[in-house]
Amino acid sequence: MSLIEFVAVVEVLIGAGVMLAAILRSLRIRARVPDSLRGRWLLTVVLMFCFFGGYLLFVGSLAAGGRLPLELVTGTVFLGGAVFVIIFVHISDITLRETRKKGEDLEKEIAERDRREGEKLRYQEGFEVLDRCTRRLIATAADRDVFLRTLCEGLRELAHADLAIVPLDDGNDETFTYQAACGRNAEMVLHRTMPKNDGGLCGWVFHHAETLCIPDLHHDFRVKQDVARALGVTTGVTAPLFRGEQVAGGLSAFRAGDPFDQVDAELLTLFSQRVSIAFANMKLLEDLEQRVIARTAQLRENQARLTHLAHHDPLTDLPNRLLFEDRLKQAIAKARRAQETAALLFFDLDRFKEINDSLGHSVGDLVLCEVGRRLRNLVRESDTVARLGGDEFVIILEQVDGEEGVAEVARKVIQAMALPLSVAGREIALTGSIGISLYPDDGADVDALMKTADDAMYRAKALGRNNFQFYRRKSPV
Repeated sequence: MSLIEFVAVVEVLIGAGVMLAAILRSLRIRARVPDSLRGRWLLTVVLMFCFFGGYLLFVGSLAAGGRLPLELVTGTVFLGGAVFVIIFVHISDITLRETRKKGEDLEKEIAERDRREGEKLRYQEGFEVLDRCTRRLIATAADRDVFLRTLCEGLRELAHADLAIVPLDDGNDETFTYQAACGRNAEMVLHRTMPKNDGGLCGWVFHHAETLCIPDLHHDFRVKQDVARALGVTTGVTAPLFRGEQVAGGLSAFRAGDPFDQVDAELLTLFSQRVSIAFANMKLLEDLEQRVIARTAQLRENQARLTHLAHHDPLTDLPNRLLFEDRLKQAIAKARRAQETAALLFFDLDRFKEINDSLGHSVGDLVLCEVGRRLRNLVRESDTVARLGGDEFVIILEQVDGEEGVAEVARKVIQAMALPLSVAGREIALTGSIGISLYPDDGADVDALMKTADDAMYRAKALGRNNFQFYRRKSPV
C-alpha cells in the first residue's frame, strides 16, 4: 500500500468514525424527538448508515487490493454524500421555515398580548376617571349649570378629546341645544339649537339611542362635513343620555388625530349610564343637598344652643358659674397686663326665702329673672353679670375708677333693687346686700377674690342688710 493510499484510508476511517459517532448520538436522542419530526429523524439516520457503509466499502476495497473498482466505490460514496447533503438541506429548510413561522406567531402573540395589556391599562385609567367624574357630578348635582360644566369637562378627560359637547333635548321632540361645550372651537356650538332630524352626529343619537363610534368623520354620511371641517376634528364618538326610557340628550367627544375605537365607545357607554342616573335624579339630589344643608344648619344651631346652655343659667339666661369663672380669669389677666383695677361685686337678695315660702317658687323665679334684668341694665357691655345659684349674683367690673367708681355702681344696684316690683298682681319690696373685693388688693386669683367678696357680703348683712361693703373697709358704707 502506497503512502497516498495509506493517507486516504486514514482519512476515510476518521470520517467513518465521525459518522458513527453521529449515528450513535442520533440513536441516543431518539426518545426526545417530537412525533412531528420522527420521520425526518429516521430518514437522516438511514442516510448516515448508508454513508457509513460507503466509507467501509471504500476502506474494504483498498484492503482487498483493489478487487472492487475504485471509481464505483468513490462514486457510490459521493452519491450518498450528495443525497445526504440534499436531504439535510431540505430538512434544514423545513426546520427554518417552521422556526420562522413560530417566530412570526410569537411576535403576533406578543403584539396581541401588548395590545390586550394596553387595552387593560386604558380600561383601568378610564374606570379611575369614571369614578372621579361621578363623585364630582354627585357633588355638583344641586347646581344645573355647574353640573353640566363638570359633566362636559369629565367627558373630555375620559375620552382624551379635543372637543366635548353635551346636547340636551329642548322638550319639544323637534330640537336640541348644545347646553355645554369645552375644548377646541367650543364657542362655535355652545348654546346653539339644532333640529334632531338634521343635527348630524349629535342629532343621530336622539333617534337610535345607542353609542356610535366613527373613526373617520370625513367618510361618514351621518356627519355634517362642513361643521366637522369648521371644528377641525376628524374622529368622533357619541352616546345617549337617558331620563327613564327616553333619550334626554347625549355625550359627544371629538378630536383630530388618533381615531376613537371600541375601548373609547365602551368607556363612554359606561359613563353615559352613570351620568343618566345622576341626570335623571338631579332634582332628587338637589333636594337631598338642601336637606343636608338644612340639617347641618340645624345641627350647628343645636350645638350653639347646647354651648349656650352649658355656660348660661337656664332661668335668667345670665352667665353661670362656669362662664363667670372664665370671664373673671380674663378680667384678672387683662388688669394684670394693663396694671389696672378690677372689681368683683357679690350680690345676695335679702330674705328671699320668705318670698319663696309665702308666694311660691314660681313667683320666686319671676323675681330672680327681674333682678337679673335690672342688674344687667346697670352695667356696661364690657362688664359681666352672672348668677351663681339661688339668689346669689355676681358682677365683674373691668377698668374701674378706684373705690369711688365701684361704690357708685353699688349704690345704683341698691337703688334699683329698692324700686317696687309687681309680680302676679302683688307688690314686692326687694333689698340686697353687696360685698366688694378689688384686684389686686383683695386677691390675685378667682378663688381669693370670691372668698373676700363673700366675706364682705356677709359683713354687709350683719350690718343691717340693704348696703354694700368693701372687703378692706371696716366701717359701713
